[in-house]
Amino acid sequence: IGLRFFSVYGPFGRPDMALFKITKSIYTKKQFEVFNFGKHERDFTYIDDCTEYIRNIYRKPSKNKIPYQIFNIASSSPKKLKYFINLIENETKLKLKSKFIPKQKGDVEKTHASTQTIKKVIGKIKITDIAKGIKSFVEWYKSYYKI
Repeated sequence: IGLRFFSVYGPFGRPDMALFKITKSIYTKKQFEVFNFGKHERDFTYIDDCTEYIRNIYRKPSKNKIPYQIFNIASSSPKKLKYFINLIENETKLKLKSKFIPKQKGDVEKTHASTQTIKKVIGKIKITDIAKGIKSFVEWYKSYYKI
């Protein structure tokens, strides 16, 4: 099985990902460069949703003669980076010191995954609302870093 993950975020996330870097910049009052003026769109996927996808796909092995499959692990609901930043600011009750700059050469403007194939195999799973996911992350971040 091949799994293609799309912009995974949540507690204990990678420190090089947007949510972690933006939250850290807010709390440390450091300027954050927002590429493409925040117009990028990403298919943000909460970590708990990823584990639910994996758990369910593990329980449904392929019955094909050659049993390989590739699945997108995503929310299938892209959001603009500006919106993502606004949710973090609302949750932290602090403003990000943003420096809006043009798109970098080679940047992908939008990611949007179809989850139709995985839904056919495992059925529909409940997707975490991005505001709820960011709230959980910020609560974890404040607790973990004792803010």
